[in-house]
Amino acid sequence: MPETPYTQFCNHLYQLTRDVRSFIVQDVSTAVDRICKDNPDADPTQYRVRHYPFIRILKWLYTFEKLNETRDYQGVGAGARAIFENYVDLRWLEKFPQDDSYQRFRAFPDVNRYMAADKVVSHKRKNPSSNLDATPHERFMKQMDASDPTENLVVRLWGINDKGKPSWPVHWTGVSSLRGRAERIGPDCEDAYVQIYPTLSALTHCGPTPEHGNLAWLEKQAAFGYFFAFKFALDAAILFAKLFDVHASIPHFDEKVAQLLRWTDEAFAQIPNGCGI
Repeated sequence: MPETPYTQFCNHLYQLTRDVRSFIVQDVSTAVDRICKDNPDADPTQYRVRHYPFIRILKWLYTFEKLNETRDYQGVGAGARAIFENYVDLRWLEKFPQDDSYQRFRAFPDVNRYMAADKVVSHKRKNPSSNLDATPHERFMKQMDASDPTENLVVRLWGINDKGKPSWPVHWTGVSSLRGRAERIGPDCEDAYVQIYPTLSALTHCGPTPEHGNLAWLEKQAAFGYFFAFKFALDAAILFAKLFDVHASIPHFDEKVAQLLRWTDEAFAQIPNGCGI
């Protein structure tokens, strides 16, 4: 593809997603695994819960390796948005370290699957002529309810709604909207949501918005996604190291973070005069 005024800027930011991935793999994950992985004295109820959103961020960074063309802007937007949402999960665990947060996180996958199965079963009951086969979904729900009805688990962990019914969770935290979770965490998190989420959602969702501009405009949007993928992956790495108190054991931790930030400044120096991200 032909170069635009944003090409060098975009290339620098793409490289930063690779640089932060190397920092996570070589330094942060290694330090945390050293004290937690296969360690019988480590608390698996906390290690595994904290590790899950962080490993999803890392997997997205591996995916970014393949998203190295301007035409990949949709994937870049989706990846940056997912990294931010997983970062918010980590922030939630830091802000609300009570045991019920970890219990909700661990219980949510089965509850989520149960709710998905119930949608199919309910649809079939309301629409008998539907071609959907709800038999395996009914079987799964019966298995889940065999020892204790799933709705009892929901009441124990997520409570009841204003109608006195089980409060089936849309999200494991019990706060359905991402903005609501960001607001509960703090002003900086809500500010980040307000700044980035509309654009990242537009790059992800169907609609005309991403395609309305020229190539330079598209490259600018790709750069936007690369930058916020990098930023929140780095923020997540710093937080992850803090949660496990390993930053002091990582050689030159502060210097490596500072180097990544210096490279960020160098990337932004490539923005054409008079233009912003």
